Amino acid sequence: SKMLAVAAAQERSKILDPSSSNNPSGDYATDSLTIPNPQDYLPPNVEYANVMHRTPVYSSVEAIQANSPFTRHGGVDVWVNVSHSQAVGGQTYYYVTWGWANSGWIVADALSFTPILSGLSGVNLQNYVDQDLAVVYVGALNVRSSPGILSQDTLVGQLRKYDLISILEERSVDGSVWFRIDHDGWVHGNFVRRLHPGSRPGGVGSNEKWIEVNLTEQTFFAHEGDVTVFATLTSTGTPGRETLTGLYRPWTRFQSSPMRGYDFGLFYDYADVPWITYYSGAYAYHGVYWHDNYGTRQSAGCINLSPYAAHWVFQWAEPDTWVWVHY
Repeated sequence: SKMLAVAAAQERSKILDPSSSNNPSGDYATDSLTIPNPQDYLPPNVEYANVMHRTPVYSSVEAIQANSPFTRHGGVDVWVNVSHSQAVGGQTYYYVTWGWANSGWIVADALSFTPILSGLSGVNLQNYVDQDLAVVYVGALNVRSSPGILSQDTLVGQLRKYDLISILEERSVDGSVWFRIDHDGWVHGNFVRRLHPGSRPGGVGSNEKWIEVNLTEQTFFAHEGDVTVFATLTSTGTPGRETLTGLYRPWTRFQSSPMRGYDFGLFYDYADVPWITYYSGAYAYHGVYWHDNYGTRQSAGCINLSPYAAHWVFQWAEPDTWVWVHY
């Protein structure tokens, strides 16, 4: 509704800088679903770099010296895997790979070694039995002493991105949903994703492993029969590039593989995408190294996971573990 949207916008505008000196204290999180070193969960021998603009690619050092490139490569969403470097004519060049059989030398000035490796991990819901859990998916979220009152006087604390919270009460105020997470702490419901796993769908056996993706909440669950053993946030397809729904048996998976696409005027070329499982045609769930927006629709149709979550699921799942995607 319009009232809910306005209230959400007002609260977002009042989110504080976590480093601010007037940031109120108070720890209202059940836990933080973050890890310090997400790169530890990538496949071996990967170092990602963005080719910032279309630039010459050379097949050999001799080709560099002769200024004879065999192609050009690069763009906003164009990433390569870097293996080693060499100085040629006073400049540094890196040997990079992309695609299934594409490789060559690119000048260092064209590369940006800035992958976005999310620290998001996950949670075993069996450790929080009978709790109504949710995860913060914005950069910072104000905690207030009263629902619906957006003033400095009601500001009692702040939560960080990917904090896990336990919801004790739900209340609607002027069309907006608020959650009580402590005796004196309330948060706006628009900025958290609830971890509500669904029931085992028909066709999945009581002793089988299965994956569930809730597109409405942007949540991802791993189940063993009727027990949920892992939960995290995901990012799925944006409007016009929606993620395919239904119940599927995956058809192949890779420790890492290139992904390339062009649709709706958007081009992407990602080298060595980690921990990929294709469940229907080109639709897959996989790790990501180019964004940290879990809990928000972001992808071209695939189911995006953080490095930790993608690695965990790849190790846990069988090659044909069921995948159920729904709203």
